[in-house]
Amino acid sequence: MAMYLIRLLLRQSPILFQLIWVTSRMTTLSQMRLTSLQYQIYYQRIQRWKHYVRTFLAKSAVNTFLYDHRHNINLKCQTFGEHR
Repeated sequence: MAMYLIRLLLRQSPILFQLIWVTSRMTTLSQMRLTSLQYQIYYQRIQRWKHYVRTFLAKSAVNTFLYDHRHNINLKCQTFGEHR
């Protein structure tokens, strides 16, 4: 592709402006792709961190519940064990 554009540039000088336009468009497209790729990476990282935070909060909530109700849970376990 690049060689073709260079040959056209050497044959016809008015194509220089078209070549510059095409090159700038290609650069813009590649920049847009790069930007969208970066956004995808950032989005995936954010989703991963949200998952970590949710998991941590869920585990913390369970641990807090178990710690707060440990006396009742111990009594229920003992009672259940005695009935068997």
